[in-house]
Amino acid sequence: MAAQRKRDRGTSKSPNIKMRIVFLQAAFGLAILLMAVRLYQIQITQHDFYAQKVLRRRKLEPAAAKGCRRRGSIYDCRGRELAVSIRVNSAFAEPARLYGEEPGKVRQACMVLQVDPEFLSPIALKQKLDAGQDFIWIRRKILPKMVEQLQELNISGIGFREETQRYYPARELCAQVLGFIGLDNHGLEGVELYYDQLLSEEKKSGSCSLILTIDKVIQYQTEKELLAACTATQARAGTAIVMEVKTGKILAMANWPQFNPNSFSKYPASFRRNRCLTDAFEPGSIFKIFLAACALESGKIAPNDLIYCENGLFHIGRRTIRDSHRHGWLTFSEVIKMSSNIGSAKVGLSLGKERLYNTLKELGFGSRTGIRLPGEAKGIIPPIEKWTELTTANISFGQGVLVTPLQIITAVCCLANDGWWREPKILDGLINERGEVVELPNPAPIREVASLATCRALTRMLEGVVIDGTGQAADIAGYRVAGKTGTAQKVDPLTRRYSQELFCSSFIGFFPAQAAQIAILVTIDEPKGEHLAGVVAAPVFRKIAQNIISYLNIPPVQKQPQPQDSILRLAEGKEGAAGGETVADGAREAVGKGGSSASSSGIAAGGKKGD
Repeated sequence: MAAQRKRDRGTSKSPNIKMRIVFLQAAFGLAILLMAVRLYQIQITQHDFYAQKVLRRRKLEPAAAKGCRRRGSIYDCRGRELAVSIRVNSAFAEPARLYGEEPGKVRQACMVLQVDPEFLSPIALKQKLDAGQDFIWIRRKILPKMVEQLQELNISGIGFREETQRYYPARELCAQVLGFIGLDNHGLEGVELYYDQLLSEEKKSGSCSLILTIDKVIQYQTEKELLAACTATQARAGTAIVMEVKTGKILAMANWPQFNPNSFSKYPASFRRNRCLTDAFEPGSIFKIFLAACALESGKIAPNDLIYCENGLFHIGRRTIRDSHRHGWLTFSEVIKMSSNIGSAKVGLSLGKERLYNTLKELGFGSRTGIRLPGEAKGIIPPIEKWTELTTANISFGQGVLVTPLQIITAVCCLANDGWWREPKILDGLINERGEVVELPNPAPIREVASLATCRALTRMLEGVVIDGTGQAADIAGYRVAGKTGTAQKVDPLTRRYSQELFCSSFIGFFPAQAAQIAILVTIDEPKGEHLAGVVAAPVFRKIAQNIISYLNIPPVQKQPQPQDSILRLAEGKEGAAGGETVADGAREAVGKGGSSASSSGIAAGGKKGD
């Protein structure tokens, strides 16, 4: 009986369990059906509506998130700030809420934000609503006082989002090197552009800060002297570079005209470009340094070899090369010291185009230096198959080639550094996302261009330029300075001939000459009035160098007297003879006696003045 009752109870419960199972299955089925319907609505029928919401959220949320993660800073070599990011507010509007506000208050808000009132007029807001826009930026990165004034108006539908803004505390200082960033916080020029990925606040691992080789004090002193010179001479433009000879580190890179990167859009593009590496020019007589290096390295010409300088006029075919002063016999050292174009041309012709071309290429001309900055120009060295005698002569004194200021100072540092060429360096280190300082090694020397003996002989020749040659205004009491002037005629864009009024005046030098530490290049483009480089550019070199000597505490050294040339020049009355006279017993064979004739090329040769 008991077993029968258990079976009856089991049978009576089974219909209830079945009903529950059916109910649960129906509930789950209905839920799945509802979810499917909702997904269909979201994905298909209401796709555009939700897409707009997502886009709006993307506009709102990242702005606040970025406010907590800033773009990396930029420091000079001693840790002083050159570029930083600060928190600012941006004003936005929600048209649906703003549409019902009083038009007068909305106009007041537009006046505070300095935007056209029509932008937020009722008609404009209605159009934005009809277009599905429920979020619009009014003005990005506004001043704190604007935020305060808007908050006092208490307008619903206008809000603020925190963002970051780039700030350059030194204003114009080093502006062309640093560059600037756009509204989206991405670099547009200079270091900001080249290292944008490292600096970017959008990196998941965090942004890095940069330490440049630039020294803020030296940069300021260099810019100050360049500004004074360009203003005094009413020049069109100017550049100055200070480089550490042994390492290739750039301590200063100055450009004039200047601009303020905090408001870069107010300046023309010509003010914002880094002329030190973007502008290639005909260098003129400073290029004779590299001719001299080639000649000494070849062993064919020594500093005391005599060269006949044709009393100021030298004909190659129908072209005439001139010197600013009439010279007869000069030693090779004196050719460099007095900056004789004719003497340089004769040396170049005696070396041959292949040797001169190869030396210039090894010194880096016609190629980018490899500096980690955007916009570097390669310059132009004509293909060797197009060189004629006239081409060789012109290039020997700095015409017919285009080079950048950075290429010139890099090549001079090579010769001042015992003949080893290395890339210039602008980035000294970085601070990673963990705050650790990572120093970057100095670039290793890439190639040997000249021997130690050649470099020392060349240095002595360049010391002579400063002691009693065209560069005397660069002399610094107590220090041995080696350098070269260059007053290059520019091609008149109208006549396509070398102008008698447009010049680029330059001085390149290094000190202390016996153990070079610092090299400085100064170029003054199109000075008005006095244009000789010995008067215009050499004094700027001296002033910058004196400031650096004081700042870096470079000790003075006893000057050594310049050795006199061992070969006597011919008497003035015999200089014009037919090129066949002999000189004192034991003298070397003179280079380039008498005139020369050659077929002309397409490069202008006449008219370049010496320094």
